[in-house]
Amino acid sequence: MQLNLLDDLPEEDPEALRPGLAAFAQRLAELIPNLSRSSSLLITGEWGAGKTTLLKAVARMLETGDKGKAANTVWFDAWRYEGENALLPILLRRVWDARPNKDKTADKTKALFDTVWRCALAVSMRAAPSLLGAFGVPVLPSLIKDTVARNVGGDLKELPRFFDAAPPKDPTDKLVKAFSALVKDCWGEAEPVIFIDDLDRCSPDGAVALMDGLRMILAQNDRLPCRFVVALDRGVMAKAVGNKFTGVDNYDGNRYLEKVFPLGFHIPRLDPTDAARLTSLMLDRSGTADSAHRDVLSRTLTQPVFANPRIMKRCINRYRLVTVFEDGKTGADEVSNRALAQWIAATERWHPLRRMLAVQPKSFWEETRRVVEISDFESNNRDVAELLSQQDIRGWLTPQLFSDLDRRLDELSRAEERLRRWGL
Repeated sequence: MQLNLLDDLPEEDPEALRPGLAAFAQRLAELIPNLSRSSSLLITGEWGAGKTTLLKAVARMLETGDKGKAANTVWFDAWRYEGENALLPILLRRVWDARPNKDKTADKTKALFDTVWRCALAVSMRAAPSLLGAFGVPVLPSLIKDTVARNVGGDLKELPRFFDAAPPKDPTDKLVKAFSALVKDCWGEAEPVIFIDDLDRCSPDGAVALMDGLRMILAQNDRLPCRFVVALDRGVMAKAVGNKFTGVDNYDGNRYLEKVFPLGFHIPRLDPTDAARLTSLMLDRSGTADSAHRDVLSRTLTQPVFANPRIMKRCINRYRLVTVFEDGKTGADEVSNRALAQWIAATERWHPLRRMLAVQPKSFWEETRRVVEISDFESNNRDVAELLSQQDIRGWLTPQLFSDLDRRLDELSRAEERLRRWGL
């Protein structure tokens, strides 16, 4: 049995990048050194669109450099450190860890990091007061000590002074000045690029607190000796910011993001050529040699609504598991396999579909069709509203389900049975 399950990791092989994404990464790598230092760059895209793959490609290109002038890069995977509660100090710790010539760090530079660390802790607690409520003020000193112990260790003997003295009167101003001086001391004229990834996967409070800290740093001046590039799902982060301002009527979190990120790019969806090339590459990696199965999966995954790298990987994995486990004993024909591929992709894209197919009668789907096709028809069914609130689902339902409702419900129900038979 040849079955190679595809992983969910970002693409690290430059040769495997789809041409459109590679060209986009190259343009960004050329742009970033010319950006204003007070203008952080936002890269946004939906779940699974390839934000991390893009960021890593840009970082590689910057590190390779143009005409021998390589840029220094710092990578901060915010989700990895969510358990640390205050993300800003951990981000600045990552900057410190990434400094060149660590063995030549002077006492003056260590003292600068001491100041940066203490001010970042003070700013974080001020920006996210919910952290105080979550742990209680009496517990806070031990929380900070634990964070320092686990992330700094014995590197800087000056750090315990934080617990014996109040933070500066204006920790934000002191933080910015000390951080700028620290980066200059460590990198000289190199001006590192700091990449922040997966911030939208963190808890809303922690993510917004880090955004507040980043905003404070960027708002001070245009003399920062570094640049920030942040990748996140804009919709998720805008909602998190909006929750912070629940007392303000109709507060739009996008306005906050526009202030922090004057320039932003959205990862474009795969065009048909890129989608076909990426699907073929994934099928090769998964060991899918049968031409009939390759054709069924290619026809499904090159549809614009499913042309998402993560959906493509998961669809191929689940389809391959079903067909390999069945070992050809079910007599499934091309129509059945096409329905299986479509159903797997659809349920990866819109999770409520699977539950509703299992519990809802035909009348539910008829009512949903009327809502979609008749402009002035309204439904009081909450499940209908939930289903139709899913992004892009209306464009899939009409040709794939409503065009022949009885036949398609039967085909998709059989596809669901094939999945459930193997616990998928």
